[in-house]
Amino acid sequence: DDDGDFEALLRRHEDQGVQEREEKRRKLEGPYPYRANPDGTIGNGNLTVALDQLPSPVITLVFEYLPRCRDILHLACMSKYLLSYVERRSDLVIRAAVHENAMAKIAPKKKGRGEDGTINNDDGQQQQQQQSSGSIGWSGTKKADGSRKIVTQIAEDVRSRALRVPGPLRLLRLLCAQSCERGDGCWGYNAERETAGTRLGVDGAARPFGMALCHQCSNDACRTVPRWWNHWGRTEEKILKVGGTKLFHPSAAADLTEGPDGERIGPFLDARQVMQLTSSYRNDGVDVQKEAFGKLCEEVYGKEGDERYEEYEKAASEFVQHFDGADESLQLFYAKQNEGKEDNRKAIIDRKMETLVQIIPILEEAVEDLPDNLKALALDYHWQDDTHLPLRFSLPLVHQKLVAFIRAPSYATQKRVDDAVAGIRDRLNTFASHQEFTSFSFLLAPAAEQGGSESDCRLKNRLKQKLLNHIQQKDLTNLATLLNKHDDPIRYYYHPEDNFTPAFYDLLSRRSYKAALLNLLSQRHELSIVAATLVMDGDALEAGDPIDHRNLTNTIYYKIKAEEQYNVATSSFGDFVDVLKLYKTQYTKLSRAARDYLQQPAVIEYLAGAPQWGGGFTRQRAIGQVWMPKNRVLRGRYHHWGGDGNVPEGLDGLKPYQLLLDRNFAKLLEVHKYYHRCGTADGVH
Repeated sequence: DDDGDFEALLRRHEDQGVQEREEKRRKLEGPYPYRANPDGTIGNGNLTVALDQLPSPVITLVFEYLPRCRDILHLACMSKYLLSYVERRSDLVIRAAVHENAMAKIAPKKKGRGEDGTINNDDGQQQQQQQSSGSIGWSGTKKADGSRKIVTQIAEDVRSRALRVPGPLRLLRLLCAQSCERGDGCWGYNAERETAGTRLGVDGAARPFGMALCHQCSNDACRTVPRWWNHWGRTEEKILKVGGTKLFHPSAAADLTEGPDGERIGPFLDARQVMQLTSSYRNDGVDVQKEAFGKLCEEVYGKEGDERYEEYEKAASEFVQHFDGADESLQLFYAKQNEGKEDNRKAIIDRKMETLVQIIPILEEAVEDLPDNLKALALDYHWQDDTHLPLRFSLPLVHQKLVAFIRAPSYATQKRVDDAVAGIRDRLNTFASHQEFTSFSFLLAPAAEQGGSESDCRLKNRLKQKLLNHIQQKDLTNLATLLNKHDDPIRYYYHPEDNFTPAFYDLLSRRSYKAALLNLLSQRHELSIVAATLVMDGDALEAGDPIDHRNLTNTIYYKIKAEEQYNVATSSFGDFVDVLKLYKTQYTKLSRAARDYLQQPAVIEYLAGAPQWGGGFTRQRAIGQVWMPKNRVLRGRYHHWGGDGNVPEGLDGLKPYQLLLDRNFAKLLEVHKYYHRCGTADGVH
């Protein structure tokens, strides 16, 4: 009958399977059946050896020699037998991810074709011209360190015990994922083509919470914590955060907490647990909150000594150990590859020094007859272990004239060097011919000799004394301070010249020394400091004073500058004195208004209220935002970030700086509340 025939068919099929498995086992356990031919090949030319029929150690070596994680995934997915070589080998996947395209970092960057006809791309990797036969690619990729970034991020999350340890297959899928793992549940899913609409990146941010999520699904799977969240919670390593403030949302991402193999994935602590703890102990001390957090961790991870706790600790420690071992071997490889580079680097420096030492005598000869102090500054230089700039001069006006030769000594022809040295000599002659300016003796002359009212003379004398004190407070001679002498190499980047503008040289030639000094301090962003110390002179600053007087004076200075009431490039010393009078008047009004504002009952009640910001940005600290130096005004909706994004209707277009000056404290309190609620760095202008 039909049932008997079917059972006989099943028995024959089962017997055949037993014979095939026995034959495969016999081949694997028995002696290696293939002998090498004299030419190195195995067996006869018609013999093909199946990969799964090779001995187990050979198959393991095949996996370990594969250069990319994607190659391991493709080979493992060919059969369950090959998959078994990967599903218990986290070290294999981690090492492959860390070492993937390791040569891309040290390969020479060349373009064109090599001797073997291969194409060199921008990353210096030889890209093989492969046919579409599905062969394994051994060339570098465009983003060579993508897998290394991903596994590094996952390893750091596991190291901090914030993430469940992914299995080998799970980790392999994360490394090789090209689209969102939500599939047709992805927010960017293309229903017409039935494909994922968003491709993933290769950096660590593309695997939030240890998951392969696109940007839209990542936003859907997280919850932004409020800004009053505790500062210690923001830095707690066991709380996995994306972007610093986003936690995993268990309700919105319930479909992501379990992998296709049934394993639990993702972070241990989610937004609901953290928010419940924060809301329950918001008004308690930090010690109480941390104690409650410790109890929460015991519930989630298990107590120390429990089987669940010990099992996770063992898996996490092994994962981190495998990563550290792979990373250490990679760094040793790089160190070995770079052994010869150190000798090459020193050879480059030596070749540059051979040329640069010939420029020093030319410069010494050019400045021989200058005053001793000026000559010493011009010849102040030092050698350094840097292939880019092996020689540095302390004076920017000297360094900038010779920097082209320092970077490329081959550019240093005799004519170019002579022209550069002549330019240096001309600059130094300018300062040598104005001894009164370089010695700052013009600041010692009493202002009464120049005429003017008695109050103006007192103010001018005070200003000159403040300028002199500001210059002398630095640990340099007056001339060195004037010429901006420094040994900090970073300053050369931010101060490429020496802050000497054409307007400065014009004022110097007309012997307007005081105006030239103001111009120079303004270019160095130090004039506001001098003006602030002069305006605040005589004011007793009590301990614990809530008013930031330096910030307040800077606000006034930038307001005056923004309104173009004073142009440091064209105005005289007397004009600046007139501005200081306005400066002093505004400061007196604003400081008194600020004190009165803080004594208002409504303000006192608001400052004592809760909740407060985490991280130290309290309502009390937000007072400083009231007099931040800004040039903008409050504008319409969505102009300022943070909070609800809307400027209240009654504040739209106002100038809070003017509100403080007009003593409109009611409106100013509304602005204060708005900025604290938004948490924005924009101050009240």
